[in-house]
Amino acid sequence: QILASLSDEVTGERMHTLTPLFVAMLVSMSCTTGSSISLEGRQIWVLKSLPVPAKYIFLAKLLVNLTLTVPTSLICSVLLSVALKIRGLRLVLTFLVPLAYALFSAALGLLVNLKLPKLEWQNEAQVVKQSAASMVSMFGSAALPVLVVVGTLALGKFALIFIAGTTLIPIAATVVIALYLSRRGESLFKAL
Repeated sequence: QILASLSDEVTGERMHTLTPLFVAMLVSMSCTTGSSISLEGRQIWVLKSLPVPAKYIFLAKLLVNLTLTVPTSLICSVLLSVALKIRGLRLVLTFLVPLAYALFSAALGLLVNLKLPKLEWQNEAQVVKQSAASMVSMFGSAALPVLVVVGTLALGKFALIFIAGTTLIPIAATVVIALYLSRRGESLFKAL
């Protein structure tokens, strides 16, 4: 009801436009892959000794993250779309943008954790809340939607086109990270 009353105000149209970016920011800050390699700790040798290519280990870590973020973003998008009566291109973006950022944050988190692992720790909180990889992946993936919000506020009537166009950035970045991990991921993982 609060969201419905806000949508009737002068800022209602702007709020409808920014809705996908707000969901994207929340999804980006819910990245589990930023600490998933480091959580293996001293037992990383177990994963490294498995007769499985590293890409399958990476895929498993990515899918755990996506299992949490994709349903959450879809539920948020449905609820916000209904509450705010979002239609047309805004509706499409309300679903597409958070999914693009969910993929991006998962891929970025995995890459950053491979580059900045913290395998020596006393408890899991050190890895999840205090490691460089966790911080870089969380704030790095959340920075992009924040920048898009700033750009959107500056553009006014071209905001929807701007959001639609900038959604290609996390999609392209995810493809680049995936290609990088397919070529260099195995060696990064073995070097841990």
